[in-house]
Amino acid sequence: MIDFTCFLHLPLELQDKVWEAAIPPPAPTAFHARLVRQPMGRAEDGSIDSYNVKDRVILYRLPATGHPDLADRDCVMATLSSMLVTCRRSHAVATRAYRSIKPPHPFLLRGQDSLNPYHMEIDAADDLLILDTGWQWPCRLISTSSVFRLQVPTPLRLLALAWPGPNRIGASDGRSAFYYSEALNGLLTLWGSRALRILYVVVDPVHLRDAEKPWPAPADRPWTSSSENNTILEDYLASYDTGSRSQTILFRGGGRRYFEVSAEQVARSGGLGEVVELLESARKRLNPLLTRGVDPPSQEHVIQAMESEQSPSQEKKTSNALVVFPHAVSHWLY
Repeated sequence: MIDFTCFLHLPLELQDKVWEAAIPPPAPTAFHARLVRQPMGRAEDGSIDSYNVKDRVILYRLPATGHPDLADRDCVMATLSSMLVTCRRSHAVATRAYRSIKPPHPFLLRGQDSLNPYHMEIDAADDLLILDTGWQWPCRLISTSSVFRLQVPTPLRLLALAWPGPNRIGASDGRSAFYYSEALNGLLTLWGSRALRILYVVVDPVHLRDAEKPWPAPADRPWTSSSENNTILEDYLASYDTGSRSQTILFRGGGRRYFEVSAEQVARSGGLGEVVELLESARKRLNPLLTRGVDPPSQEHVIQAMESEQSPSQEKKTSNALVVFPHAVSHWLY
């Protein structure tokens, strides 16, 4: 406090107000994670653990690609940590703030590995969890008949899947394929039947630009698995909110800002076949009444598109932003 000699002469109540003003309220934040399925009888390090009587789904947090925004949950928590050791009054303010901004619906993200064991609680209601490629293989073994052997994870309201792009080595291999029904069914068994309201797909903007080409005719779409799916694009766009909307920032994270992508953008992006197929398949899986021609209940899951970019201060440091496609059913995300 040597550099704050004038500050120390302020009334104590005013000092507290200054400290409170230094804490930005956390904005909805996006976090990347890696999904791992841990079998019963095993500890996280692979050793025998007879007390682990159920399979578990563990989510490891992945490092951010840029510096956090001031409103990111990471940055807010770092600010509070600094205030805890600055002085007695800042410590008191930070302690109160910890209680007030603690996520009302906490969801645990583990450290990346044993060398980085820092765990973090995100808000399962407002923060966005993005699963990087690799979720497909462990999820393929999860079904409604086997879920009773699983320690069910905390419900999520917002979930996203990272699209690795169209040019992948061994894309026909189940381990590397972005979408196949068994994996999607397993994922939705974990989270789709409870609190989930929005399912997104995250697409690199470079891939989005490359995807801008005409959609093939229904009979010529190589990403459809059966004749019943050859109108999947039309079904998807028909369910999409085509109303105009401004580019409101919906999430921040690691120097990224996430925006909606318009239905018009999707309609002219013929390279997003498997993305649209996954979203439309999830929409029908989450709302089975749709497949029978019945209008879904009014409070069901959401489908929409959104885009992200680097924060202005990061544009010269990082070249790959993100685009997110949420999946909606009856409400629309604004």
